[in-house]
Amino acid sequence: MHELFLSAYVAFDDHNTALRILQGFCGANPDPILRRRLIWEGPRTRTVKGVNPAIIARHTPQKLPLWKYLHEQLNRQPYRVTTTYDLKKTDFSQESETGPTLVCDNLPGTLCWRDIPDPASNRPVNSRLAVDIQDERGLATTLQAMEHRFVKEFLQECFRFVYGDVIFYLSRYLEFPTGAQDSSQPAATRPLDVLPTFESLEPYDAEDKWILTATVEVQNGNDQAQLQQGIEQLMHVKSEFEGCFDFKVVDRIRFDTRVKM
Repeated sequence: MHELFLSAYVAFDDHNTALRILQGFCGANPDPILRRRLIWEGPRTRTVKGVNPAIIARHTPQKLPLWKYLHEQLNRQPYRVTTTYDLKKTDFSQESETGPTLVCDNLPGTLCWRDIPDPASNRPVNSRLAVDIQDERGLATTLQAMEHRFVKEFLQECFRFVYGDVIFYLSRYLEFPTGAQDSSQPAATRPLDVLPTFESLEPYDAEDKWILTATVEVQNGNDQAQLQQGIEQLMHVKSEFEGCFDFKVVDRIRFDTRVKM
């Protein structure tokens, strides 16, 4: 899959206005999403092995092409990958009550790989290769077997709108407070089993800005007609929102997922 996207910043105080504008444009209410994002770093070696064939073989025929493609990418270069888990507010602790135990291996999640975006060249949008393998259990164990190391986790608070082939994500990112890790475990060596209160999370950005992303997914990135259609859809969005949102191409280095040696 090829992911095409443009990005814009929305000030914290403009968040509700942005929601109303997007709701009017898309003609629908947003889907609110709380998404836990865990970052895993591939092995720091030049002799990477990709995905173990035994791991690939145990998956259904429908998912085999995704795992094989992921293997091709991880076999050429170590990357940081992400596992995501959608949450509810009831998954967090309350002031007077500890939240439920959430062992990631027991929960269905999505394994996400993103390449560094292509050089800008003449394209007026960011574009990058992407793989999403959905509804997978045991992802932490799988990644550890692939010699990936857990690095950190954070929360994405998001509102999703759909307009034809274009998906809008209005997101902000929140960090878990220092000390949220079980005191019996070394810090940042494993994901949390019990989440702190939602109110205790801290904005990742000092100004608590929101990021608005307009995305089009192109299933066959080798089909230039499909790519061009996706680009035109995003340029239409950029034009429609001129004066409201300043959609831009972001420096590709900001999205670099390659592991440095």
